[in-house]
Amino acid sequence: MVAAVIDPKKAGVDVRVQLNAARSGGDRANDETYEQFQSAGVASLMYVVTLFWQKAQKSKWRIAVEKGFAPLTVGLIMATSLVMSRAADHDWRAYLLTALCTVIFIPPRRIP
Repeated sequence: MVAAVIDPKKAGVDVRVQLNAARSGGDRANDETYEQFQSAGVASLMYVVTLFWQKAQKSKWRIAVEKGFAPLTVGLIMATSLVMSRAADHDWRAYLLTALCTVIFIPPRRIP
C-alpha cells in the first residue's frame, strides 16, 4: 500500500497523505510508514500535527483550544442538521419527526 502512494509521487504527481501518529490505544504503528513517506517526499502533515498535539496534552493552550472549539463544533453540527432537514422535510409531519428525533438523540444535558 505504501508503494501505491510512493510510485505516483515518483511519477511527478503531487501526493498528500493523512497519517495518524497514534491509534486510540496510544500505540504508534505508523512511525515506519512516516519515514518511508518522508524519504520519498510525500507530504504527511497530519502525522506531525498529531505528534505535536499529543505532546501538548497537558498544556493550557490545548485545553483552551479544545474548550473553544466544542461549542463551535456543536453549532456547526446543528446548522448542518437544520440545512439537511429543510431539504428533506416538506410538511408538518416530517418536521415533527425531525424534531422528535432531535429531542431523543441530542438531549440538552449532553451539549457542552
